[in-house]
Amino acid sequence: MSKVELIALSKKESEFVQTNSLGLMYIATGESREQRVPVVNVSGTDVFLAAAVDGKIATAKSLIDAGFASINDAITVAAGTSQDEAIIADVNEMFAGNTGSNGKLLCLTTNNHRRGASVLAMPVLFRDLAKKLECRGMYVLPSSIDEILVAIDLWGQDEKIDAAMKAMVMAVNQEQVPEDMVLSNNAFYYDAEDGTLRTVGID
Repeated sequence: MSKVELIALSKKESEFVQTNSLGLMYIATGESREQRVPVVNVSGTDVFLAAAVDGKIATAKSLIDAGFASINDAITVAAGTSQDEAIIADVNEMFAGNTGSNGKLLCLTTNNHRRGASVLAMPVLFRDLAKKLECRGMYVLPSSIDEILVAIDLWGQDEKIDAAMKAMVMAVNQEQVPEDMVLSNNAFYYDAEDGTLRTVGID
């Protein structure tokens, strides 16, 4: 049976997203409808996801060939698969060999680390993480299409912090992330109280 998983699209790829008369979103890769890549938007963000079948970005035809009646069916299965394989790691432990952040800065991705920022579409993952860490919410920072960073908020959301988080994301994208790897120039906030994800630091 084919393996289906969620994958994150880059900001550059997302610029080609179109919407048909039924409100379904896609990226055209050819002239026929079968060659369209169905996509979905992560609520509260400017991030788009697609499905991948056996490691390749899925077109409408490849989803049908894999036995899915619709993109929603594929996304439901893909989200479950991706969530089971999600990885949460302390950033300091990953990159500096220590755990000095005490879990306040985490990296979220999938086990193969390929377009793993798709974890954005897994509210249960954020809910369980917030509960475990006993925090009010989390700032979600797009690191690249491969992963996101999560800064634990222990004191409550603040407009100055919102702006600083967005400025940091934009600076890192401009200076360190290749254009085809940029996920978004925005920062997001997960509110543990109502379970929503939203864009912050909007001008």
